[in-house]
Amino acid sequence: MLRPATNSNPHATDSGIRLLIADDHVLVREGLAMLLKRLDGICVVAEAGDGEQAVALAHEHKPDVVLMDVHMPVLDGLEATERLTRELPDVRVIGLSMYEGDEISAAMRHVGAAGYLSKDCSATELASIIRRVKTAR
Repeated sequence: MLRPATNSNPHATDSGIRLLIADDHVLVREGLAMLLKRLDGICVVAEAGDGEQAVALAHEHKPDVVLMDVHMPVLDGLEATERLTRELPDVRVIGLSMYEGDEISAAMRHVGAAGYLSKDCSATELASIIRRVKTAR
């Protein structure tokens, strides 16, 4: 579902980190959005349910960072990341998967991801990597 996200954080401004969340599981995507909207300096600008939507929404909303699920329908996270980093080189992508392992992390980095996290990570780790990849240009 292509849809912009509204940010319920009254302290969020355009000067914060603009974030797009791409995950094919609605509950995961909405849960991440609710969690991250509460953090100062992070503004969720859009949510996508597959890689093709993620690429389209990234072109529309120009996020600073994209949280990209690796395994999604239509266009998987690897292909979507490769397209995003080629077409929008200022956008930083963080791969996100329920699978831990060096192979997936290496594959995401090979196609241009700036970072990779397992969905087992804590909210603190997630916020930390979002801030870190935004500032590491």
